[in-house]
Amino acid sequence: MEILFINQSQEPSWRNYRRYLMPIALKTAQTLDIKADFGLSLILVDEAEIHQMNRDYRGVDRATDVISFAAEEGEQAKIGSDLRELGDI
Repeated sequence: MEILFINQSQEPSWRNYRRYLMPIALKTAQTLDIKADFGLSLILVDEAEIHQMNRDYRGVDRATDVISFAAEEGEQAKIGSDLRELGDI
């Protein structure tokens, strides 16, 4: 498993975000029974940024708690020979 954490938020309460997000990512993979080695990006942004992303990519003119982008629709994306890239959250 390869998880790229990117904190673009200036929110002080997210200083130790990895401590909270890693167990959630691991539990999600376990719950979904993902057996293949995978890659995932978790990106923290502020409300204005997610609002703009929703407007630009989804045509939704409001902020949401989460937005996700699959690496590849339908087929599983592979990086190298073994790593399955899930996408960005």
